[in-house]
Amino acid sequence: ESSERQVDTTSFETFTPKNGQYKFVMSGNSTLYKKVIVRNEDDSTYIDTYFLETNESAKHMSVEKQTYQMNSDSISLLNGPDIMELPLTLNSSASGFTLREFVENFSANGSSFGKAALFSRENLDGNVSYHYVTPEFLIIDSTDTWTSFDDSSANIFDSFASQYSTLNDIESLNSGEIVEFNITDHGLIHINPNTASEYESSLHNQTILALKHDESGQVTHEVKYDRFGLPTIYKNVYINGQKTSYSSKNSYALSSTYDNRSQEDDFVIDINSQGFISKWSHESGYMGNVTVKYSYNSQGLVEREERYEGGELYFIAIYEYTENLKHIKTSQYFIQMHQQYIFVFSEDDKYLTIRRSFLDFPFHEYSGEVISNDAAEETHYIFTDESEYRSGLQPI
Repeated sequence: ESSERQVDTTSFETFTPKNGQYKFVMSGNSTLYKKVIVRNEDDSTYIDTYFLETNESAKHMSVEKQTYQMNSDSISLLNGPDIMELPLTLNSSASGFTLREFVENFSANGSSFGKAALFSRENLDGNVSYHYVTPEFLIIDSTDTWTSFDDSSANIFDSFASQYSTLNDIESLNSGEIVEFNITDHGLIHINPNTASEYESSLHNQTILALKHDESGQVTHEVKYDRFGLPTIYKNVYINGQKTSYSSKNSYALSSTYDNRSQEDDFVIDINSQGFISKWSHESGYMGNVTVKYSYNSQGLVEREERYEGGELYFIAIYEYTENLKHIKTSQYFIQMHQQYIFVFSEDDKYLTIRRSFLDFPFHEYSGEVISNDAAEETHYIFTDESEYRSGLQPI
């Protein structure tokens, strides 16, 4: 249908396309559609190309559109690629994105994107994928596959320099210093293991893994991870440059990058008399008010967690520990779905057993193990790497 001799990435000596639609059935239940439309407007010829790929096995669909402008001796890319995507495959991961480095002059497939950030992400199968993210939040993975990410997260890249001053120092980032950022639903969490030892917490000896600074360099927020991987966020208050202690009678609003359209604090956190978070709440656009409550045992570890969405109790989690305070078991009960998940960890952190069952049980009586009338599904896993966060699951 066409003949061309490539001169560079954006122009050709000859190009004679015709209207047409093509369909390629590929392996792996994947189908690729291509459509070309030629139109003449304002004494110019425009060529619109569409690529639509569906993958039934991966529940994945993407649409790409590019527009070219053609004159007497060349063709140039006018717009695109504009990509619409249902990134369901990106959600099938065991971890969030981790920032690796910045690239000042990034290009792929002959296209230049300027500055980009390189992220890695661990998938459920244990493999690690790498993605370059442009300021327009176009994700390009290590095989140069172009994928767009959820537009609601696009403000994360825009707020890099303004929200996290450490990101301004790109030279130190590329010099080999380990600086990692995990992207969560609420923005970036800074993880710097090289300096974490300098900030030891008196609250069950947790190490501060995340810090947030104001313009003067003072630490305004601290994020600590406890023994079972749950983050605890503390807001520091300074008077005349001196850090003050918390008052157990006050709640502290936590600034969030969840919605950069508003400067208002949308997280409210209650601190109990021990200095622990007893409750946090947040207004979500599609779930309404989200509230999570914690209760602690005598050793100061969370033993019960309750999550409410839109005023309704969503799930209860019970945490159990060994005599040496090592987290060894979690029981989760999703009330509305009548589902129960029990996670049992080996003391050496090498094995995990997950038991899934269905039950209809009064939630106010839920305290962990429940015998279900239905047969429970049980899956055994082995940890493929040593990790404080117990990642790298491989089914046995």
